[in-house]
Amino acid sequence: MTCIVGINDQQKIIIAGDNLGSSKLDCIQDKKPKVFKKGDFIFGICGSYKVMRIIEYIFELPKREVEQDRDKYIYKAFFQSIIKCLSDNNAIYKEKEEVFWNGELLFGYQDELYCLSDNFQINSSTRDYLATGSGKYHALASLHATQSLKIDTKERLTTAIQSADEFVISVDNKIDYVELEKPLTQEK
Repeated sequence: MTCIVGINDQQKIIIAGDNLGSSKLDCIQDKKPKVFKKGDFIFGICGSYKVMRIIEYIFELPKREVEQDRDKYIYKAFFQSIIKCLSDNNAIYKEKEEVFWNGELLFGYQDELYCLSDNFQINSSTRDYLATGSGKYHALASLHATQSLKIDTKERLTTAIQSADEFVISVDNKIDYVELEKPLTQEK
């Protein structure tokens, strides 16, 4: 498990993640970050390392048509492409006719921060932050507590993962970051 946190601030979206891989019996610090940039997106992934590498190296971002609405692009083209890629690479499973994958991911695109759940539900939040992984609830509490403080965005993310690391055995305090500058004009 892990802890992935993201903040959508005034100028950019930043996603941070620890680098601990764990199972029921052991853990390992991976050389490859769980957060990365791909095209116009940034990603932070918890769960299966297989899925992480599929999304980082095999998944092809769908082309966005010039006049295509951002929401239609994310909730249709992106959504369908990611399911197809994971299915083609044997990284999804069915349970009672519903499709799942082993993990969750945060992703930033343009001026929005999203979460893709294990059942392929895509959400964005009215808050400026999201978190996922085994350290999610400790990180969310930290992000909530620091939202009105005048501290740097990276410091808020660091504090959130350090809070999770303090209480969750499957979270580590070695942290990687990825940033996405927001476009000058924001979509509605």
